[in-house]
Amino acid sequence: MIKITIDGFDDVLQEFQNAPIQILKETEKALAKSATTIESNLVKELKRKRINDTGKLSQSITISKPRPLAVLIEVKSKYGRFVEDGTKPHPVAPDEVVPEESEVPRSARIIFLM
Repeated sequence: MIKITIDGFDDVLQEFQNAPIQILKETEKALAKSATTIESNLVKELKRKRINDTGKLSQSITISKPRPLAVLIEVKSKYGRFVEDGTKPHPVAPDEVVPEESEVPRSARIIFLM
């Protein structure tokens, strides 16, 4: 019987067992970096199109992590949806009441989930 001993084999085996953990960590880092890039690009696009006069729209962009392997990029401004999708032609009253931020239904917000 021949017995072969490989120095460090236990370490190599341990690295293979840790691979899923490392992949998860690296994927989380990549998602976070992607979300930051998207946020930055959104702000640049708002400035380029001169939509961001007050800065409120770009300041309303948030990034959160609702669960593992997911990043939520949300535009919470009450008018973010209309900037993104536009509106149908409609009359606008000069003294129209604009709802407070907390009154805006969640369905009116723009959400990207990766």
